[in-house]
Amino acid sequence: MRDSLTPTSAISFLAYGTDWLAFAHLAIAVVFLGPLRDPVRNKWVLTFGVIACAGVVPLALIAGYVRGIPFYWRLIDCSFGVFGLIPLLVCLGYVRRLERMN
Repeated sequence: MRDSLTPTSAISFLAYGTDWLAFAHLAIAVVFLGPLRDPVRNKWVLTFGVIACAGVVPLALIAGYVRGIPFYWRLIDCSFGVFGLIPLLVCLGYVRRLERMN
């Protein structure tokens, strides 16, 4: 007798994985509330974001190549890291200005 894995149960399994991905995004987003409350003390969150954005570029290029994703799609994936850096660097500039004021 074959196992009971039907196409619908396989799709449900994939949907469960994307639920966890969405949860991870929300959990990380909650951490970014810290700099809103106390930007100087929670500057590390912004630094973490900069490191994560910088890590997107090599990951997209290397893992995309391994998975056979077309180069122009990999560039679009890289753009998320590049464009994510812009608001983070602006916020870090404001935090540095606040540090100098104190």
